[in-house]
Amino acid sequence: MFIRKGGGTILNTASVAGMIGAAMPGNAPGNLVHNVAKAAVLRLTENLAVELSPWNVRVNAVSPGIIDTPATRPLLQVGADEMFLSSLLTQRLGQPEDIARAALFLCSDESEYVNGANLVVDGGWVASGGAGRPDPEIAASLGDAMANLTNISTAQE
Repeated sequence: MFIRKGGGTILNTASVAGMIGAAMPGNAPGNLVHNVAKAAVLRLTENLAVELSPWNVRVNAVSPGIIDTPATRPLLQVGADEMFLSSLLTQRLGQPEDIARAALFLCSDESEYVNGANLVVDGGWVASGGAGRPDPEIAASLGDAMANLTNISTAQE
């Protein structure tokens, strides 16, 4: 069909789970199969982008973070929503519409120069390494420690 139409777009659904750690608050175990499968989707996306390019087929992926859906509600109902929120830069859980908008972009002509990419839609989870927003208390402690290192280094010279 792609050859007959002169090209097209394939959009794969990956996940931040295929990118970093256990992808759960506290790096909780139990997500291994999901994480490995989503990492494979990312490699599949890149390889297909290369292999299908002669037929003008673009292949991209969208990687959701924690999204408030019926499938994730059992996690969110046991208080994990606060754990997830603390690991995000954007202080809200993702909604299905966030992923839908990213998917629409990647499938539209607006992204015609995007090929082999992974669009992360996760409230900043990956960008922060799952550590969330800066903590002023930790920053102050580290700043004091760095100042002490500088003072020690200067005194030794």
